[in-house]
Amino acid sequence: MPRRCAIVLTLWIVSGLMTGCGEGEPPLPPRPATKAKTATTICLLAGQKGAPYFTHAAEGALEAMENTGGIELKYDGPKDISPAKAATIIEKWTQEGADLIAVSPDGSKAVADAMRSARENGVRVIAWGATSQADTSDFCVTPAGTQRIASAIVETLIKDLGAAPNGEVAVITTTMEDSNRLALIEATKARLQQAGLNVVDVKPCNDNSGLAGQAAKTLIDSHPKLRAIIALSPAALTGAGQTIRRIGKTSKICLTGLAGPGEVRTYIMDGTVKSAVFWNPKDLGYLTMKLAIALVKGKFNSGDKSLQAGRLGTRTVTDDALLLGDILIFNKDNVNKFDF
Repeated sequence: MPRRCAIVLTLWIVSGLMTGCGEGEPPLPPRPATKAKTATTICLLAGQKGAPYFTHAAEGALEAMENTGGIELKYDGPKDISPAKAATIIEKWTQEGADLIAVSPDGSKAVADAMRSARENGVRVIAWGATSQADTSDFCVTPAGTQRIASAIVETLIKDLGAAPNGEVAVITTTMEDSNRLALIEATKARLQQAGLNVVDVKPCNDNSGLAGQAAKTLIDSHPKLRAIIALSPAALTGAGQTIRRIGKTSKICLTGLAGPGEVRTYIMDGTVKSAVFWNPKDLGYLTMKLAIALVKGKFNSGDKSLQAGRLGTRTVTDDALLLGDILIFNKDNVNKFDF
């Protein structure tokens, strides 16, 4: 199956994205059998193109392709986390005859249906960054399990609260439609309850920092006894941080959650945030591409228990899920040591 061709590294920038197809429409036509291909095509779909997280992941994917011949990489994604637009991109790649599509799933029916249709049309599909429904992908590449991420967030919060870690906690998430985020919220709630902390409210922000800031203000005004806010995305954390800083609540509200050092650095250095939890998105993109390359070259198959992942070494596969497994905690002591 491998073709020895020149390396083609192409990042497609699509500014005008079409809307998605509705239910009940006919399935996509099969790929033309006569199409001449000069390279194997791997497509990487971002959950939100332009967001630093996905840009860093794409950089990691490109790094993974170094010294790999005969592979063309296409990269795209909706700029507004629209499930319909994400589904349209998947459908377009399927019609173009992609060999493999790696999707950052959002838990929506539109994206799941597009992934399922791609597989039905002979395209290999993997999910990356989060798990997906079993029939929508061949493999999943995830930072860590939901329970481990929830535990890391809560343990960080407890440490940051210091003595007597009890009271009211609120959560700012991306959307209430993403099944992966809902699972993380439930896991976080359970872990907080075990620690004697109570979640009093959950607000979505559509992964928009401005909306996250508004949500933080509403939460603080609505819950006078609020002790902490957990933000489940970089945009949620930075937006909440801006509001807490602006209204002078840095000593009253403990803010933590999911964000990389690049997004949270200024908030950590000025004391708005004591600690944040994340992983290296470059490594996640790198691992995703290493798996994709192994799959299209026939060097990895369902049932294999490990993957040789270049500079990341051997990574374990459990139930067709490949874990990055490296949870990072950022604080004043180490945040300036990271460059992503």
